[in-house]
Amino acid sequence: MIRTIDLNADLGEDESAEGQARDIAMMEVISSCNIACGGMPVHLQLWRGC
Repeated sequence: MIRTIDLNADLGEDESAEGQARDIAMMEVISSCNIACGGMPVHLQLWRGC
């Protein structure tokens, strides 16, 4: 029996250029990912204040 491991990572949380570069590098070694698409609660409060 062959066993496999799903190496999962959370990506898309850091929108900076460095964060995007890390996400791209990470995609080379993971088998699945969770992509952030909703925003952090702190950021949502800042957006509401604008």
